[in-house]
Amino acid sequence: MGYYVVATRDLKANEEIFTEYPSAIGCSHRRRQRIYCIGCNLKDEFFPKHGRLVQCPGCSWQACHEECPGLTDPLRHANECEVMKQLPLSDGDLRQVCQIFPIRCMLIQRDNPQLFAMMKEMGERALKERDPK
Repeated sequence: MGYYVVATRDLKANEEIFTEYPSAIGCSHRRRQRIYCIGCNLKDEFFPKHGRLVQCPGCSWQACHEECPGLTDPLRHANECEVMKQLPLSDGDLRQVCQIFPIRCMLIQRDNPQLFAMMKEMGERALKERDPK
């Protein structure tokens, strides 16, 4: 979006200068044919091969394995599990996967209004830059 970082010292090749985590992760409507773990967002092709479908014990959404750390992490799925329990699941309805991102954003609005305000401002700025009218 036209933003950049300026180094104040020489950097080594492949040196990590900062780490930034996403505010929310979710499936794009263009990628909804793929299954993702509700806890860690791992693609199904990388799920451990255990021969059976694994689900979150709380809401029954698909998970990569029973011990996925994202299932119990309050910064990941643990916060949304109660909401997800209330959504009816039907096998093969991949449109439901696209409900995850908006739910996560609404939970951010509830739990962290300051972060939500920043996300909203960034989205509005991106829209203005795309269509400056």
